[in-house]
Amino acid sequence: MKPIRMKIRGINSFLEEQEIDFQALSSQGLFGIFGPTGSGKSSILDGMTLALYGTTARNSTNFINVNAERGTVEYTFSVKEKKERIYQVFRSFKRSKEGAIRSHSARFAELTEGNAEILADKVSVVNEKCREVLGLSKEDFFRTVVLPQGKFSEFLKLEGMERNKMLERLFHLEKYGEQMAVLVKERASLWNGKWQEKEGAMSRYQEIEQEDLQRLLKREAEQKVLASEKEEELKETRKRLEQGEKAAALEAEYEALCLEAGRQKEREAEIQNLQNEEQMAEKANALKAFSKEAKEAEADWTSACKKQELQRNMLEEKQKEEKEIKAVRQSLQTQVQEELPALQIEMERLAEAASLLTQLRREETGKKETRERLLQTAARLEESNLKMEKLLQDIEARKAQKEQIAVEAEANTVSAGKQQEIGEGYRLCGKVKEKTARRETLQTRLEELVQKRQESQKQYAVIKEQTEQKEKERQVLEKETKDLQKQQRALPDAEKETEYVLTVKAEQEKARHLQQEIEEQEKQCRIYKKEQAERKEELEICQKEKQIWEKRYLEHLASILALELREGQPCPVCGSIHHEKSGAHFEQEESSRITTEKEKTEKKLQKVYAEISRLEALVKKGEEKAGETMGSLQLLNKKWLEENLPKLEEGLLERRRLRTFLEEQLLLKEKSREKLEEALLDLQTKKTRAEAEQVHQTTREQEMQEEIRLLKKEEEQEIQKLSELKKKSQVQDFEIAYENLQEKNRIREEKQQQIKLLEAAITARVQNKEKGEGLIQGIKEEKARLEITLAKQTERIEELEKQVQAKAGSCKEPEKRCRELREKTEKIRKDYAEVQKRAESLTRELEAVSRDFAAGEALLEALEAEFCRKQKILQEKMQEYGIAEESWIVLYQREEDQLLQLRKQIETYRETCMKLQVRLEEIQKQRRVLPTLEIPLKVLKEKVRSLEEENAGGNRELGSLKQQICHLTKALKEKEKLETEQKEILHKLDILAELEGLFRGKRFVEYVSRYYLEYVSREANVQLKEMTGGSYGLETDGNGLFIIRDYKNGGVSRPASTLSGGETFMASLALALALSSQIQMKGAAPLEFFFLDEGFGTLDESCLEVVMEALEKIRNRKRSVGIITHVEEIKARIPMHLIVEPARLGEGGSKVRIEEA
Repeated sequence: MKPIRMKIRGINSFLEEQEIDFQALSSQGLFGIFGPTGSGKSSILDGMTLALYGTTARNSTNFINVNAERGTVEYTFSVKEKKERIYQVFRSFKRSKEGAIRSHSARFAELTEGNAEILADKVSVVNEKCREVLGLSKEDFFRTVVLPQGKFSEFLKLEGMERNKMLERLFHLEKYGEQMAVLVKERASLWNGKWQEKEGAMSRYQEIEQEDLQRLLKREAEQKVLASEKEEELKETRKRLEQGEKAAALEAEYEALCLEAGRQKEREAEIQNLQNEEQMAEKANALKAFSKEAKEAEADWTSACKKQELQRNMLEEKQKEEKEIKAVRQSLQTQVQEELPALQIEMERLAEAASLLTQLRREETGKKETRERLLQTAARLEESNLKMEKLLQDIEARKAQKEQIAVEAEANTVSAGKQQEIGEGYRLCGKVKEKTARRETLQTRLEELVQKRQESQKQYAVIKEQTEQKEKERQVLEKETKDLQKQQRALPDAEKETEYVLTVKAEQEKARHLQQEIEEQEKQCRIYKKEQAERKEELEICQKEKQIWEKRYLEHLASILALELREGQPCPVCGSIHHEKSGAHFEQEESSRITTEKEKTEKKLQKVYAEISRLEALVKKGEEKAGETMGSLQLLNKKWLEENLPKLEEGLLERRRLRTFLEEQLLLKEKSREKLEEALLDLQTKKTRAEAEQVHQTTREQEMQEEIRLLKKEEEQEIQKLSELKKKSQVQDFEIAYENLQEKNRIREEKQQQIKLLEAAITARVQNKEKGEGLIQGIKEEKARLEITLAKQTERIEELEKQVQAKAGSCKEPEKRCRELREKTEKIRKDYAEVQKRAESLTRELEAVSRDFAAGEALLEALEAEFCRKQKILQEKMQEYGIAEESWIVLYQREEDQLLQLRKQIETYRETCMKLQVRLEEIQKQRRVLPTLEIPLKVLKEKVRSLEEENAGGNRELGSLKQQICHLTKALKEKEKLETEQKEILHKLDILAELEGLFRGKRFVEYVSRYYLEYVSREANVQLKEMTGGSYGLETDGNGLFIIRDYKNGGVSRPASTLSGGETFMASLALALALSSQIQMKGAAPLEFFFLDEGFGTLDESCLEVVMEALEKIRNRKRSVGIITHVEEIKARIPMHLIVEPARLGEGGSKVRIEEA
């Protein structure tokens, strides 16, 4: 950070606004701030820290000038990061009625190319923004900007613990000491709690092993194989059931389609009528168009006759109107030629008279206005004279009042020295009260803290007792849990027992299904055998019928052969190709019937033979299948079939309930244990916190006691200063004196303000007097001018009256008479123009009507001919279709949508018949393709239901196994995760134990201090060599003590305590610069300046010479150096001076100015 400019007002000794240009002041690298003691040199630093942090380096609470109620400071500075940025911070402070000072407003802005961008406008936000931009806290900034050399000289000679404490304060190393140890202890307590939590969680998985998972996986694989077999059997049975249901559905659909086909057959006559109606409608619709055209032609001809009659009437009316308009036009033309010229001459003469009359009226109005203005001017002149007299009296009265107030202001003026003494006394009183209130507040807080510590001890004892109680409860709970686990292990293996019961149930169910199949197969075989016996009886009847028809066939064989002979073909008996027709006609019919019946009987016999063969095959197949089923039934385990399944299932259910009860109890115990562990962990955390709180409270009590002691000591010092000041100033109560002083200052300021207001009022009234005199003179001149104007207007009016009389004659109102003549002339011309226009228009209309009438006659003849032609065409078409009357067309014609509806009904009927025929053929083909159903549908449905129940049971069992596998897998993973987490926690606890040993005491703080000290000594060595021209160097020995390397004496080392005053100052200054650089490294913006506030008056001439040479050697660096001193001898050695002049009586506060040496 580099300062640019600062404006300060109302702060400490600066009453009026003072501006300091730091760019000019630090242009040569080295500058000094000079002035007598108490002039306000250190107040410049106060202004800078007030602007940036809202407080002073000295923590003063009364920094507003006693003669001001407000204080403001505006500080502009630049920061170099990647590029240079310019910021401006403004703050104002206000004194309250109680005398306390508080922040009134704050603003932080960035300046870019003349514009100010507000970044913050609240006090807290501005404080944070300054810390963010500079990267330094308030304390770091105070230590870095102002280097009190005496302190660093002390640091040069400090040793051991005292120096480590100072480094700890400078570089904030407290966090590496006891704070870090407390933090490590808290972390260790936290991880111990986590270890106990994980240990408790691991107890839930102690009896879970990988072998349990393998056993469940094996059972799952076996169950999957069994379920797959059952699924295949179910699929096959469902397929057979679907085929049977499909065949039954086809049969039902075939019957329904046959019924629908019969219903459609019954609608054939209805559809035929619709077809006849469609044909007649098509004829009527064809003739309808011709009929419509004939009617339209007739309507057009009739309409044209009516229009032509109207046109004839219009033509006659127009001819009559033409005669009338010609007579009117002749009358108006005569009037225009004879009357208009005389009217025009009279109208021009009256117009001139009207113009003169208008001028006369205008002049009379002007004369009236001039007379009124003259009267107003006279009144204004009189009023202005009266005001001027009053103004002169008021000026004299205010001058007298000003003199009286000046006397009163002088009476309330207090000297600057007296004001300063009272302000200092009031400030000391405020500090004494503040420290007393602070001490009493701390005392109260200390008592509260002691009380809280006692309460914390009681609470700690209660927590400890609760922890012991919870430990006992956990031991009892663990014992109960072990008893339940023991009962659980005593139960038989649930999975094996369930597996045995399921196996027995499956075998018995299988036996029952096999027995049912055997019974169904035997029943089906009996049905087939019964049908076989019926078919054999039918076979015997068919054989007998065949014998009868064969016998009759042989008897009529000659007739049958004769029926088959054809002329020109040889006879199979005699070989002749000519055949005579013999026998009666009835013999031929009989022979034909015998042949047909014989063929039918043979076909029926073949069908019966085929049916008997099919039934024999079905009986044989059923008996074989029944034998196979019986063999499967005999192979089943007799022991499983003899078991009492309900009893087994009841026992299994009872043990399941017991196992579930035990699991629920274990789960409840587990939840109770978890709650207990959580409660224990919470109690342990509270216990640890209570211990830490007790340590913290004890430490805080000691700190507060020390702070109270220091405050009491400071309070006594302030009281001592106050007593000395009371003796010096002879003022017993500074607060009352300060209030009286404030009241006198307020009265004096009010009187001075009144004097200023009176002076301004007198000046304004004198100016008003001068303006009033000029105004009165102007009014007089205006009055004379108006009198001359009034005389001229009177003469002009008399002349105009004579001219109007000459033009208008006896006419009193020439304007009105002129308007009447003009209107009469315009009316004549307008009437004539309208009549002329109407005559021309009527002529055109008459011609147009005549043309339309002739065209209408021609059109009427054409329409009549067209009507006759179309009527003739209609008659010819009706003869062609055989229609006698036009009423038939109206009767049978149909709209297009009605005709479409008829066609759609006919088409729908045809499509329906076609679809029925096609679907019947498809169903017959499907019936031939489908296999014959051997088992009834009811049996198949029952078998499918039974198999589905078996599959559902298997799936439930498989789902239960999967759920157990999932839970077991999850538990094993959780167990593995807990083991890994326990290892990590143990590793962290080991590390924390090592760190706790390291941070115990201040060993690590000492190590970090040595680290910082090494870097500081290296940079201080470079600084000292440069300042002394390579004569001296600064190092540290093995014990961390500073030693001086004397290169003038061969580089020998000697203690720092052997240095002279000037040498000690240079070594201390080098050390101060090095420490300042290290502190600045923590900041975001490097500080490019610092101040040396050193008591140079205590140095002799030789030491002073050495010091100035050292400072001149570092002036060329990037950092500017400012020296705050009142020693006049240093002025000549410093190129730029900031002179601070103390306040003078009656001339305000301190003043600053920059001068070059």
